Amino acid sequence: MVALPAQPDTFVVWDRLQMEGGDGPPLVFAEHPELGTAIEQASGLKFGQHPQGQSVPKSALVTAAGAEIVIDLRKLSPELQRALTLPRFLRADVSLDEASPETASVQAFLIAATGGGGNLAEPVAKATPGDPRVAQIVHPRVAAERARPAAEFRALFPPAVLFQPIIPRDAQGSVFLYRREDEPLRRLLLDDAGRAEIDRLWSELEFVSEQALATPTAYEGLVQYYRKPNDGARIMFFYIQLFEEQIRREEKEFLAAQVAAEPRHLEALLAFAARAWRRPLSPDECEAILASYRADREDGVKHDPAFRAALARVLSSPWFLYRVEQPASGSHWQPVSGDELATRLSFLLWDSIPDDELRAKAAKLHEPAVMEEQLRRMLMDGRMRGMAEEFGARWLGVRDFVANHGRSLKHFPEFTPVLRDALAEEPVRFFEDLLVNDRPVADVIAADAVVINDVLAKHYGIPGVTGPQWRRVEKVSAYGRGGFLGFGAVIAKQSAAARASPIKRGAWLVQVLGERLPKVPPDVPPLPETPPAGFSVREITERHRADPKCAGCHVRIDPYGMAMERFDAIGRLRPASELKPGDTKGTLRDGTEIDDIAGLRNYFAGPRREDLLRSLARKLTGYALGRAVMTSDRKLVDEVTKTMASGGRWSDALLVIVRSEQFRCIRPMAKTTSTK
Repeated sequence: MVALPAQPDTFVVWDRLQMEGGDGPPLVFAEHPELGTAIEQASGLKFGQHPQGQSVPKSALVTAAGAEIVIDLRKLSPELQRALTLPRFLRADVSLDEASPETASVQAFLIAATGGGGNLAEPVAKATPGDPRVAQIVHPRVAAERARPAAEFRALFPPAVLFQPIIPRDAQGSVFLYRREDEPLRRLLLDDAGRAEIDRLWSELEFVSEQALATPTAYEGLVQYYRKPNDGARIMFFYIQLFEEQIRREEKEFLAAQVAAEPRHLEALLAFAARAWRRPLSPDECEAILASYRADREDGVKHDPAFRAALARVLSSPWFLYRVEQPASGSHWQPVSGDELATRLSFLLWDSIPDDELRAKAAKLHEPAVMEEQLRRMLMDGRMRGMAEEFGARWLGVRDFVANHGRSLKHFPEFTPVLRDALAEEPVRFFEDLLVNDRPVADVIAADAVVINDVLAKHYGIPGVTGPQWRRVEKVSAYGRGGFLGFGAVIAKQSAAARASPIKRGAWLVQVLGERLPKVPPDVPPLPETPPAGFSVREITERHRADPKCAGCHVRIDPYGMAMERFDAIGRLRPASELKPGDTKGTLRDGTEIDDIAGLRNYFAGPRREDLLRSLARKLTGYALGRAVMTSDRKLVDEVTKTMASGGRWSDALLVIVRSEQFRCIRPMAKTTSTK
């Protein structure tokens, strides 16, 4: 047994090592007293034991990646020797240990050193890293993500079309890639439209998988395998030959279908290019795309690689890679084209290309009524997640939380990948809820609601939430939640690795208000990662602030951060026993006192409401325009701020932007002057 290549901190779990197939029942080594003991003695391993003490199944052996384990069983009793005699399959369920790095990947080799199988036996296998015939085994979380499409397939088709119910586990092969058994479904449940749909799906599957071309190869291999073995295999050889006529006919029909499909593929390629480039193609552009395909075919390239090369040319074009716009030809701002305006709108709201309806309305998009109609339609679409991620999560500074959370897993072992992912998802779901339901923009500040699942409800201590589905939960201020101040990802991101950080949290809130802070003096020492015994985070922060070089900034920063001291470094409410009297209080420069998260939220929703909304309006304007906000945009920012501050909804604020000259128009090309 060996899993290659060797990698640090990577362990491989070999579960249910067994012999199966042939004439006898499956033989699981760990469940056989004599055989299990013999394998442990020969390998130096123990079933059910992990080198680092991790939990593993009792039937599993665990090895380090790269470690070769040789198990010599020649001293077994003759009876057991016969039970292990090939031809049988030597098999194990192999996976990476959960504690291995998520980037780890190995290929597992389980090799019977003596070969076997009679006159047609294959040579003894070799452990060759990179062998394309050997599966890549990745981390369980990565494997689960990659397995999602297969789960979607199983949810669509009944179990009867999968391999396991049809072909026994000890079968030595199958001629066909897929087997269709949906006659009862078609006859009893589907109407004409349903039957046509499932026929179309199967036709597409068979075309894409090229089953009709793979089947002859599998057929020839099985025929050679069964040609000269024992009598039982000769019976199998007889039955296999009955499929030959069907296999040859389907191959011929498929090759004809491939040729007939080629013109339709090229039509689809041009339609795709128009969508990818976000505008109609000119006749010359269509001809150029097709000419590249034809040139490859004339050079002897088959249809598929020639088509892929033409598709690659479409996707490597500047028209796809960049949002190209034609500059104004005169000396003044001029409206962009309808297609360019549609692209601006779709990337603002969906962070993606225009859909068919928006493209159809592009020519009239400069009309205010059409623009409003499309904006309101698009706001109700699930693709608003694009803006929730790219604007909402970025504004909060947590778009990269999964990769750059900065938490100390040593201090917070409960900060699991599941919790990490849920914390990162919450702000996106919250903004998606605000946008799709067109709620008031000011709800960002003080909405008494969250959008959570059961994982976050448990983390936040909010009762009554069960199940993984995300849902909006009202009346959560008692749990320290609601608005942008209650997001666990934000609180954790603005913390030290192992403790809360009033300085980081306060500095972040100053920036959210649109204020700037000077650079940190170079000779200022950092605070300790862990407070000295007997000192709270507040006390070491106050000692730090006593330095005259630091006081000027900290008098602006610390009061905000102190008000968030009720939260720990992974966004939970800390028990009252961990806080000293006054730990959550702060006094601003103007003498205003803020106490705890509720006082901080009230302060932002009250005296600083318009300041925060102005900062948000400025960020939203820059995001919508795809550039830095300039002095000439001040009037637009003022109008967006006024709309937000007067209780405007997201649609109201976005309409102000998309109707503006800056959004609808483009500047002329900068004139260059030359001196002689």
